This record gives sequence, C-alpha cells and structure tokens, in this order.
Amino acid sequence: MRTSAGAFPRAMTALLGAAGALLASAPAVAQEGSGTAATTTSGEAAWTTDAEGRRFRVGFDPGSRWLLGGGYATGLAADGGWAGPAAGMAETGLQYRHVVEDLEEETAWKLSHEFLAVRAWLGDLGTAPVPRLDATLYRSAYLRWQRQGFLTLPTTTPQRVPFPFNIGLDVAAGRFETVPEETGLAARLEILHAHFLLDAWRSRVPGRFAQFGLGFGYDLWLAGRFDADEPLGTEHLVSPGADFVAGVRTETRDGRHAVEAHGSCGGWWSNVRGWGLRAQAAASYELVWLAINDQPLSAYVEAAYRYEPFLDDAGAAHEFRATAGLRLGITLSE
Repeated sequence: MRTSAGAFPRAMTALLGAAGALLASAPAVAQEGSGTAATTTSGEAAWTTDAEGRRFRVGFDPGSRWLLGGGYATGLAADGGWAGPAAGMAETGLQYRHVVEDLEEETAWKLSHEFLAVRAWLGDLGTAPVPRLDATLYRSAYLRWQRQGFLTLPTTTPQRVPFPFNIGLDVAAGRFETVPEETGLAARLEILHAHFLLDAWRSRVPGRFAQFGLGFGYDLWLAGRFDADEPLGTEHLVSPGADFVAGVRTETRDGRHAVEAHGSCGGWWSNVRGWGLRAQAAASYELVWLAINDQPLSAYVEAAYRYEPFLDDAGAAHEFRATAGLRLGITLSE
C-alpha cells in the first residue's frame, strides 16, 4: 500500500487543527500577580506583558511537552544514491524534565524523562503488517550537578581532590523498530540500554551538557519476513559494558533554539555471528518560530547514521537518514 501525495498534508492539517481546538478549550493559565512569576528551566521569564496588559509566552521549555509532529524523511544508500523518494512521517511523545536542588549541599539533580516516543513513516509498507515504526517505551537521563566537584581519598588523613565532571546515568527501555526488507530483518527490539555518564560542561541548566560514558545493552532481533511461511528467527545481541556514548546539547535561555549531537560506538556480541562493532550518530537543530495559543510550533532538521555489521547484506549495513518537519509542543510547565 502507498499513500497518495496529498494524504499526509491533509492528515497533518487535521492533526494541528485538533490540537488547536484542544488548546483553545484548555483552562486559562493563572494571571500575572496570582503567584510566583513563571520561568523556563534556565530561569528565563516565560511570559511578558504588552502596554495593553496582554500576556504573551516568550520562553519555552523544549524538554517538557506533549509533542505532536510530522515531516518528511529520506534515506541514503551506501553507494551514495538516494534509496527512495521522501516519505511522510508522523511522531508523538511525552517529554518532561525538572531539577531537584539541595541548596544547603549546593547540589542538584537534572532529571529528564521521555515516554512513548513514536515515529511512523507513511509510505510503501512492503510485506510489513504495520507502517515502519520507531517506538521507545521509556528513555531517561539523571545528571548530578555539584558546585565544587571533588573526589575523596580515604587515607589516614582524608584528601579531597577536585573532580571536573558531573556524574550521571541514562537508561532506555523497550525500543521497537521495524526495518526495511533489505536488511534481512523484520524488526529490532532494544530491551535495555544503560550508561554511566561524565558531563564535562557541568552546567546546572537542563538541556546543556557535554557528556560521555560507557555502558551495556541487550537487543533482540527478529530475522526473516512477515509474509514468509517460516517463523521469524531470533538473534540476541549483548554489549557487556563496552558501548561508548557521547553527546553535546545546548539551548538558548528562552528555549527557542536547540542544537544537539550524539552518538555511540562499541563492541557487541551476537549469539549467531560472534563479535562486531556497531555505531550510530545523529545531529539536530530545532527552532520555535510561532506560538499557537501560547503553545510552541517549531521547525527542525535532523541527520542520522547507523552502522550494523551483523546484517547479511553488506550494502545495507550503512543507513543514512535525513528528516525535516514541524512539531507542536503542548507545554507541561507553566
């Protein structure tokens, strides 16, 4: 089945219209003077008032929102030719982040969570019973900031040594991804990935980090085709603490601009093929350019790469993807 050229724009128009109606019917936020002034997570004032007393949202939190979006994505084959025409893509997800502070100890935990993040590509389904999906049940990051980081040496006379990093942990659980038939797989399931992190930026502000770390992962691959007479095969992949990750992100104080790049590379063991080196990387830029009933509408571009050495077809081992689209973020914070 292939969607018509106009189906995706009509679907997105209906989606944004429904979201606009939802926002219009939502209860009004507290007026100025009814409590503490609202700010973004970076401390920037989230609202301003004009000469006529009307309030406008001028600060946004791209890490706390119910996301509704769509765009177009295309892949690039390993030989440099386009793998196919651009396909429509829809996405949704729930993101939330906050800071837990201990003023007396001068420490803070920067916590971020993402629930039910789903992307669906609308196009030729091939033999798959569902559109191409990339869905993650839960993803989170926990970073501990301290004004003066240090290590303690438990000698007879304890020694304190400066430590120039924040420490933290990231966890991703339940990622399900259907893949093109050329890979020889029907789907990939990332059961659990977790990494211990060091953050060299040491910023207290959420959304700003320069981190790296090591961790482990367990994946399950479903090999074969959905329409084949034979049952799907299973392949287990494990990284026993050898998966290296790195990432950097920055946002403007008002939340209107966000830039991020991240990647991973590490040794994985397959119960079918033995050891191999897997890698992936992505970079993105997002800009809030409009607000609908004080809810941000953003445009974004993204480029991603993945290397999978365990695939039967060496030509399918390299996957490139470029994506551009719009996102409506229904704000979860004041």
